Formats: sequence, C-alpha cells, structure tokens
Amino acid sequence: MKNIANLAAENAPSRKRRKVNTDDDFGADDADWAIYRSINTRAQSDDEEEDEAALVALETKLLDHDPEFTPAHTYAAQQAARGALVAAVRPPGADARGHVHLALERWRVPETWWQPSLAGVVDAAGIGELLGNVLQSFEPAQRARMAKRVFATGAPALMPGIEEKLRRTIRPLLAPEVELSVFRANDPQLDAWRGMAAFAQTPGFSEACITRADYDEHGGEWIRRWFGGNWYPSIDDE
Repeated sequence: MKNIANLAAENAPSRKRRKVNTDDDFGADDADWAIYRSINTRAQSDDEEEDEAALVALETKLLDHDPEFTPAHTYAAQQAARGALVAAVRPPGADARGHVHLALERWRVPETWWQPSLAGVVDAAGIGELLGNVLQSFEPAQRARMAKRVFATGAPALMPGIEEKLRRTIRPLLAPEVELSVFRANDPQLDAWRGMAAFAQTPGFSEACITRADYDEHGGEWIRRWFGGNWYPSIDDE
C-alpha cells in the first residue's frame, strides 16, 4: 500500500485538474496496470505466460531430438536448483532474494545490555543499574577516582558508540563536579585474555588460585580474596 501511495503521489494530477475532472479513470490505460507488476514482481503478465508456454514447447522438442539436452537443462530444473541453493544459504526471515529487512532491531539488540527486558529477561539488571550499584558501594572520594578511568573491554565494547553510551549512563550517577573519562581497550575482544595470559606467568597467579583442598572444602563457586578479584562477603579468607 505504501508503494501504491508513493506511485500515486508521483503522478498525482494538479489541483486545477482535480476540480475540473474528479472521476477516477485508473485502469483506462493498459499502462496503469504496470504498477502491480512493479509492486509484485512474482506475478506473471499474459506475455510472460505465453513466453513460458513457448519455452516449454521448445524444450520438449529438444528433449525428443537432442541427446545432449537433458531434463537438467530445462528452465524449470534450473530454477528449482537455484531456489534450493538460495533456500540453503538464506538466513531465517530473509525474503526471496536473501535480504533480511531490519527496522528497530538495529537499536533494540544492543539496547538489551541496558534493558534486558527487551529480550524477555526480567530478572537481570542492565549495565546502568549494575554501574549504579557498584558506584554506590564506595565512598564519594573513591567514586570520583573510579570515574576518572572507566575502562570498557570485552567483545560488547566493539559496539559503535559504546563510549558515549557509557558516559551518558554514568554521568547522572555522579556529582556534577566529578570528572568522568571513559576508555576502550585497543582490542576489546582479546585484551582480557592477553591480560590473564600475562598474569598467569607471574608469581601472584598461584596466590589467586585455589587448591584441590579448597575446592573439596568450599566447592567450585568459592574463590580466594585477593586484590584483583571479587569475593563473597560471607566467606572468610582463612
């Protein structure tokens, strides 16, 4: 309907003409019906049907008299093979040409990091809420120090505009006079792995690891308290 409206607008008569003749004469000219073929490319015209019938008749004669012409060479067989190939590589939701049309998905998909409810997750906090909880757990002086070096890493940090999005999220959580700086890793997808790989070569790595005895006593969810890690407040480091 949108295409019909646009095409009608392009060929709309002037106001003066509409006053003189208000009758709708659409269809009086055979060319008027071309609009439907431009909208629905799958619909065949009478000429196309005649051409297809002639092609089938010609292919039937070739099959009878030309030994090198096989059913695989017919137009119908080639179209079927092409359709099978397109169907095999066509993404879910794609049209006949393999195109996937996106609307709000381009904004809604990355926004789920901030609003998990958009993806149907109602029991999880978004990035904004998590940042607010972290900042509120520190004293104002420590909060101001942290705000000077907000570091984004991990594959989601590759999203365009992530730094500006983080600034807009964190800024309302801070006092107006607090300086805010957001940085992104040079290689967000692999820098975390490289950092842990380098840390594994240092003596401090053994201090952060748990022993088999720790695992047997506390379970796999328990981790040691150390300067660079997280811990459960209810678990005492003995």
